[in-house]
Amino acid sequence: MALDPENKWTKAIGDLKPTKVVADAAAAMAKTVDGLVTGKAGLKGITGKLQFTFPIALFQTGLLGLAPLPDASAASQAWAMAWGNAVLTSIMVIPSGAIFGAASPKTIWSAPPVVVLLPPSVQAAQLSLATDLAAAGADPAKKADDNKLGAALRKAFLLLQFSATGLDTTPTPAGPLPLIVPAVSLM
Repeated sequence: MALDPENKWTKAIGDLKPTKVVADAAAAMAKTVDGLVTGKAGLKGITGKLQFTFPIALFQTGLLGLAPLPDASAASQAWAMAWGNAVLTSIMVIPSGAIFGAASPKTIWSAPPVVVLLPPSVQAAQLSLATDLAAAGADPAKKADDNKLGAALRKAFLLLQFSATGLDTTPTPAGPLPLIVPAVSLM
């Protein structure tokens, strides 16, 4: 599984209907972003039926707090904070039987591993998102900048990294042995 290409992100966000009701706009944006990542995001080098879940309600709540801001820098930082807070509670599940690299007993998880989102990658992604949106030169919630918003959000998601720690399928008496992937990016 992999995220949709950038043009699908820009179209999905560009197709949002303008509304003056903040709650409706936040709900529509959160639902759109969720639809672009939940069930689609995978991890580079890991095959299997991975499941990434984005916390739509938390992102929506963060967006509700965005008031009209005085400049592009403040608006971009607020967007990055709302996104980052939601991402920090995202869940990535790697099922048993998932494979890291080429299939062998030493690269197949015997049980679902513990998957952890690496905080430095979230910080890097938030900085990237804030920088890209500030460079757009306007409030990213405004219609004219939706294409920049879609591209910036996709890029931020692709900067996220996870670590996974579990047991492989090496047979006894030698195994199972630890199967650890220290840092792998979304794809």
